Amino acid sequence: MLKKLLFILSCIAVMNFANAQTLIISEVADGTGAGGYPKIVELTNTGATTYSLEGLKLKLYTNGNTTPNSTFTFPVFDLPSGQSLVLTNIDNVTAGQLWSEFNLTAPANVIYVVGAVNSNGDDVYQLTDAADVVIDIYGEVGVDGTGQVWEFLDSYAYRNIEIVNGNPVFTASEWTIAGPDVLDPHAADLSAFLTPGTHTFNPSTAPVITNIVINPLDPTSTDAVNVFADVAPQGVASITSVKLFWGTVSGSLTNEIVMNMVSGSTYGTSSAIPAQISGTTVYYKVEAIDNTPVTSTSVEMSYFIGNLAPVISSILITPVAPNETETVSVSATVTDDNAVGTVTLWWSTDGIIFANSINMSVSTGDTYVTDSQIPAQVVGTTVSYFINAGDNETATTNSDTLSYTTVLAPGSFTFMNGGFEDWTSGAPDYWTTIDSDILVTEETSTIYEGLKSARIELISVDQTNADIRQTVSVFAGATYTFSVMVYQTDTFARARLFAGDFQGYSDPLVTGEWQMVSYDYVADADADIEVGLRFYDRPGFTTSSVFYVDGFGMVDITGICCTINSENIALFPNPAKEVINISASDKLSSFIITDISGKIVVSERINSSMINVEELESGLHFITLTGNDGKIYRSKFIKL
Repeated sequence: MLKKLLFILSCIAVMNFANAQTLIISEVADGTGAGGYPKIVELTNTGATTYSLEGLKLKLYTNGNTTPNSTFTFPVFDLPSGQSLVLTNIDNVTAGQLWSEFNLTAPANVIYVVGAVNSNGDDVYQLTDAADVVIDIYGEVGVDGTGQVWEFLDSYAYRNIEIVNGNPVFTASEWTIAGPDVLDPHAADLSAFLTPGTHTFNPSTAPVITNIVINPLDPTSTDAVNVFADVAPQGVASITSVKLFWGTVSGSLTNEIVMNMVSGSTYGTSSAIPAQISGTTVYYKVEAIDNTPVTSTSVEMSYFIGNLAPVISSILITPVAPNETETVSVSATVTDDNAVGTVTLWWSTDGIIFANSINMSVSTGDTYVTDSQIPAQVVGTTVSYFINAGDNETATTNSDTLSYTTVLAPGSFTFMNGGFEDWTSGAPDYWTTIDSDILVTEETSTIYEGLKSARIELISVDQTNADIRQTVSVFAGATYTFSVMVYQTDTFARARLFAGDFQGYSDPLVTGEWQMVSYDYVADADADIEVGLRFYDRPGFTTSSVFYVDGFGMVDITGICCTINSENIALFPNPAKEVINISASDKLSSFIITDISGKIVVSERINSSMINVEELESGLHFITLTGNDGKIYRSKFIKL
């Protein structure tokens, strides 16, 4: 007996649910007459049989509330198939509450309601069955409608013609919503806007075509194009035919392609639209027919076959880090949707005027390489360059502007920025190794000489990751004195000189004053070695210890000489006051002069046999000369 009762109840619930789906809220309105008249909620029976409304509820939620502020429970009322019922706050008797006062015809089916229809246009109407199961809704419970897409303050909204079933979740796309304040100027004549009691619906609407896409999304002149679309029948209808029509003239789509179901409701072209030449616009639309038969046609759409510019990528220079003796070739990958035309490298040493060009030719595949090289440049020269590529039509493109800066050739490293006078982006220039367990910052108060020093804070007890170094060149048979001034602020750490290897320490007991750490290095071969400092903790070290470092220098104490590594070059006089004369059987291209701290003070091309040194400060200087053949010659001189 219990099972039978449950079965009957479940059947009744299913029947009521199915019945409920054919009753919809079809129109809402917030009038602008005196007293806020008329307020209207229209219900429509879209089903094939009479609908009993007895016990149903219309609930009003105001101001974003989650519980209804007013509920109207329907009396006995049978709504015939296809007809509408109007719930309203006008009684059609009292002055100001007559349908004729708004130039509206009194509905055939109407119920005068107090409370539950009194929305201010930003409230929610909810239609439920007797058990409070939602049948349909306008608005979102718990949300104040002000500023929402569904707001109808002093306005109206009506259900779209194709909607024939209630929806317990508000869906704005099912409605035509006029927007706020539309009725403001029309209080006495609402006939052009409202149709209470006469909602039109069409359950046998045409197929719905959505989500039309092409593949590929951006076709080139080499791409055939497939079209896909979602096609959904309405009601009990089924789809019998889907076709694509296309052409290259708008409004004249004479080419036809059958579209087949791909999956679910998605249809795709059975063959592709053929590839078109650059500059062509292709127009297309989708047509769908159901078995009633009703035809739907999408709006005309289009895509354009552009003349795409070449694509430049994978730009490389060889060598990767050019030095003062090396010429540079540039390569890049260049592709185009049709064919690549010309490829040209443009380069400059000022980054402004790109007056130098080199043609680039195919090396292999899509790789282009410069036909000649960018000439060798003096140390420190920044060469900026970009690639221009054109196709076999009219499109051109430029790559980003890139650059490289020439460095000293191997065996040409001189000690640089030992006085820590030069900084870039918070780091001392030329000091290529700065480990993570030290913090190096610019210092202008505690200095030994010049205007700046380096403040170095040791922040770890890891003694293998606390170095600051750079690379210098030494030559066989020469003896070099490496020295540095160190200022310690406490006794809990010490500094150790590194010159090719670990050498002597600073005295940790000497604090609050400068002390020198030095080492005489004897080079047994031409080599590039690392020079710098490592910082060590000592007993009592906790989290940090601060040093100041200045006056790092490298002096060849073998003796002042006129030539170092060639019998073919001589410099005189030495010492010099105004000029140095160069006597050379080899052809020279450029020279660099550095002071004792390693700072470059002159870097120029050689245009004569004399070098003007009159503006240099007095003292020891080093000179590096570069030959046309790339050879490096070094010497030193004293400026008086």
